[in-house]
Amino acid sequence: MRSSRTGTRQALIATALALLLAACAEYRQPDFVATIHQLRASPESKTLIVTVFGDAGKDGKLCTAVASAKADESPDRIDVKIVLRDVCPVTLAFWESRNRGFGTTTPQDIEVVLQRPLGDREVFDAEGSRVNVERG
Repeated sequence: MRSSRTGTRQALIATALALLLAACAEYRQPDFVATIHQLRASPESKTLIVTVFGDAGKDGKLCTAVASAKADESPDRIDVKIVLRDVCPVTLAFWESRNRGFGTTTPQDIEVVLQRPLGDREVFDAEGSRVNVERG
């Protein structure tokens, strides 16, 4: 009788551990809105070059990719929103703290093509704050 209970207990522990490991292996950080660090306009003012900071691992590998980059244009303003996605697999938190460069940032330049030239329109970030544009 005792061996039957031990076998059942071991099977339950193994199943719980397998489920936990599978959940951790599949987990991804949610997408997030990037903060605009710098904004430059191309010489013809039809492309905005947006610099944001992404996360990098200790090995220098970039761990963020662009999920979306858009510019909502109106006659007097442009609202720019860059969304980043974490592309490095996430494992257990204690492992991540040793192998990921939390807080290590790497600049990423993202091009956003406008429907019409920038002209004298003002540019705003996703939070509605005006962003200074370096015109080329």
